[in-house]
Amino acid sequence: MSLNVRAELSLSVDGQTATIRGAGRRVRMEMSDTSMLRQIRKTDIPGLEKFGNMPPLTDIPKILAGEGLTLDIADHRGVLLTLGAEADERGWWIPFVGRIEHFSLGGIRAFVRLIFHG
Repeated sequence: MSLNVRAELSLSVDGQTATIRGAGRRVRMEMSDTSMLRQIRKTDIPGLEKFGNMPPLTDIPKILAGEGLTLDIADHRGVLLTLGAEADERGWWIPFVGRIEHFSLGGIRAFVRLIFHG
């Protein structure tokens, strides 16, 4: 069975917004500010308990890849991270996060934006 996605969703956390859009096998989440990634990680999303526990952050790229899906996480300047099927398959060790597979950085400038919030 082939999983395809059609998404048009807006998120707001502490006044910051993100949009999730996509069709087919690739989805893009564009954030107003890179610090929103940390805020999303700390936020309990109502209703998810109906579907069971949220997988650990380190498992999400592997789950996406297993379904043949790709998630690009971006800000207004471009892609910061790519997770899933079209990301780098080798594993990365990220301090305070752990080992992540199927994960790619959008380049050195994306890395700097993530570290220094913009």
